[in-house]
Amino acid sequence: MQKNIQFGRIFCDYHYANTFGLKLIAGEFIQPGLKWWQYVEDKSYNIVINQAFQKLMGIDDPIGSIVNYGGESGKIIGVVKDFNFKPLKESITPLIICFNPEACNKVFIKTTGKNKTETLDYILKKYKEMGWSVKANGMPVMYHTVEDDFNTMYKTELRTMKILTIFSLISLFLSVMGIFGMVLFMIEKRMKEIAIRRINGAETKDIIILFLLNFIKIIGIACLIAIPVSFIIINKWIQSYSFRTSLSWWIFVIIPLIVSLITIVIISTQVFFTTRQNPARVINSE
Repeated sequence: MQKNIQFGRIFCDYHYANTFGLKLIAGEFIQPGLKWWQYVEDKSYNIVINQAFQKLMGIDDPIGSIVNYGGESGKIIGVVKDFNFKPLKESITPLIICFNPEACNKVFIKTTGKNKTETLDYILKKYKEMGWSVKANGMPVMYHTVEDDFNTMYKTELRTMKILTIFSLISLFLSVMGIFGMVLFMIEKRMKEIAIRRINGAETKDIIILFLLNFIKIIGIACLIAIPVSFIIINKWIQSYSFRTSLSWWIFVIIPLIVSLITIVIISTQVFFTTRQNPARVINSE
């Protein structure tokens, strides 16, 4: 059966699976000792495919099947579990992993991530000991980490995160300042009312609760409007990613809670200091 399949291809050596932690689910990975120009008995190269490739083939057991690609033939000897080799915005596509170190122009070195400078110096030292200079064929040795690759791959997302963080902090600051101003304005307008309530025996906590109820209603109405709108916008944005996290409920609760706590502190503080004043003096003042 012939079937045209669009696929990606990775050239590697037999350490690739172990280095990147690929999980083999059928067959075996490319074994040591094989030369890239050596054919197996049926004149095909040994190749490994991913689950996405197997799914498009529509075969339960693809081990031993022959795949024609790029003018060459490959005998499937193993299947690895799907892994992300593209940005998370894209779904996992069919992939062929071939043994061909001669076609590779990169060396991947797995480290602990600690003492990066010392590790790099050690690698370059060993590279020189192999009889190579730091410059090979006039080309400098270029190196970068997987972290660098991620930062480049998700540059737009990281920039968006920074911008949203800055604007969120600014919005929170402006909200707090707005609440602070409203509280001062309301207390200033109702100082005589507060004084009369104090004379009639009202306690400080009763007056604080009275002011809080008004603001809690305002915050509640704002949340009823803002939370659904925020959920729709964020959910629509993450739908553009083939691999995405689910939205947690606490994300939409923590900000209203923070704003509510700040409001409680501001109102409680301002009302407390206002009720400490002499009620008679407040009533007689113009």
